[in-house]
Formats: sequence, structure tokens, C-alpha cells
Amino acid sequence: MKPKILVIGDIMLDIFTSGDAHRLSPEAPVPIILNPETRTSLGGAGNVVVNLCALDCDVRLLSCIGDDDAGNQIREKLSHIKSCIDINLIVAKDHVTTTKQRFIANGQSVVRVDNESLFDIFPDIRCTNLTHQMPISYLNWMIEASDTIVVSDYGKGFITETFMAHVIASAGLNKIIVVDPKGKNTWKYAGASIITPNTKEAFDLTGESDPYKAGPVLQKRLPGAEVIITCGSSGMLLFSGGRVELFQGHNVNVSDTTGAGDTVVAVVTALKAMGDSTSEAARLANLAGSLVVSKHGTACVNWEDLSVPLGDANAKHS
Repeated sequence: MKPKILVIGDIMLDIFTSGDAHRLSPEAPVPIILNPETRTSLGGAGNVVVNLCALDCDVRLLSCIGDDDAGNQIREKLSHIKSCIDINLIVAKDHVTTTKQRFIANGQSVVRVDNESLFDIFPDIRCTNLTHQMPISYLNWMIEASDTIVVSDYGKGFITETFMAHVIASAGLNKIIVVDPKGKNTWKYAGASIITPNTKEAFDLTGESDPYKAGPVLQKRLPGAEVIITCGSSGMLLFSGGRVELFQGHNVNVSDTTGAGDTVVAVVTALKAMGDSTSEAARLANLAGSLVVSKHGTACVNWEDLSVPLGDANAKHS
């Protein structure tokens, strides 16, 4: 039986505009990209969904978009993902769908342009409805119908403290909740089962630049939670109970780190939903992260990728 995963969080549209550049502009010291091509992909919580579906999970999604073209593109892309069995996109009229547009010249990123709205979507949900578009009872049903919950918090206003508290309370003690965090409010995630910050996010949450020090601080502030800190090329650290486990980084040619954290949280979540240990989940998530950063743009992995040696998997995708 396929794992049933509920993804809650900030969805966005990643836009990649790329081409060759052979000279600098006479107007400013910037490259001129000649006849660029543009492609789009799902980002944020959307990229988590794509990765989970590639891992053969049945996925439900709850997120928010604006009433705009980027939101329509997100809806259209999600409609083509067969394993995404329940798509719930709340349309906030005053909200701009988050987009991240990257301009790439000769394979090198030169600038990123973001469009976003930064305000709380649910400042207080202690009422009957999340919005007029969705009753809280339906959110509670989605939580109950799922094996595991992923919270993809990009700090865009969807995952408020009160909303997060409601999700955790509704899930109770029998659901695994995996959180990809953002911001400085550690206590917002109290009750989570696993938290997966990168080193910068761990610093923001704890004030500790050394991940070996940040991990225990997060464990103390989030009793019962296991902590996975991704450390780029250095690999990954797992803090579980009083134990620390290092998963060494793999030697790969890094092309693009876009969305690597989404892949990590997806692999961890899928394996935990299937009953694997957090240590095994972290080991394979570390491998998955190495695979996707060797590809351009947002990327995903499947079980076949994770069942072969890294060099063979890279060769298949080159």
C-alpha cells in the first residue's frame, strides 16, 4: 500500500531563464543572454509534492496561491501529477503567488528575481473555517487520512504559529510530522517529530553557527523531536536522543542547489511513512540531496536512483 502523505506549506513557481552569453552589456557590467529559453517548475511545497510522487506516495496538498497567472500555472502543473490525489489551493485575493525567477548565462546563475507577499494568511484560525473556501473540519480529515505530514515552511505567511499549533494538535501523538523550518521562532514547531534545517536555518533558529551545537539546542527547545541538519558538501547530521550521527557528503559536481532541501524532506518523510528508522531515512536523504544538486534546476529522485551506487545514478542522469 502506498504511503499517504499530507503536504502543507508555501508553494511557489520556479522560473529558469537561460541561454548563452558572449559579451557584456555596454549599459552595465552584466552579460547579455542571447535568445534565452524559459522553463518553469513547481517550487517550495510543490517541489516536495513532486518528489514524494516520484517516490510512489499518494499525496494530498494544502497551500495558498494568488489570483494570478503564476497561481494558474501552479494549478495546471499539479493537475498532471497522477499521484497527487487531492489538491487544495486556497486562493487569497490580496496574495501574490510566490515566484523565483533565475537568470542563467552559460550555465551560471547571474541574478534571481522574486515576487511574493509576506503577510499571514491565517492570523487566527480559532473559528469554523480556515477561509470561506475550506472548513477546518476538512483540514482535520486530511490530517486523519494521512500516514505522515510534511510542513514546508518558506516563511511566506502560510504557516503561522496558530495554524502550526492546530496541525500538531489535530495530528496528535500517532502521526509523524516532518518540518522543513524557516525563521527564528523555534517554539512554533513544538510537537514536530523531525525537523530538517540546513546550517543557515539552524543558525537562525538557535544563534549557533556550529551545527554540532545547534542540534542539541533544537532538541532542548523541541522535546522529543529528532533533528536532521543538512550541511551542504559536508553531508548531514542526525541528532536523535543523546546520539549524533554524521553522514558524510558525497563527492559530486554541484550544478544547482535549488530545491535540494525539498528532496531531503521528501525522502525522509516517505521512508518514515514506510516504517524505516530515521537513521536509514537520513542516509538515503543524504544520497538523494547529492544526486539532485548534480542536476540543473529543481529535480527529484526515485527509488531506483537510491538503490544504485552514486556514480552509476549520476551517469544515468547526465
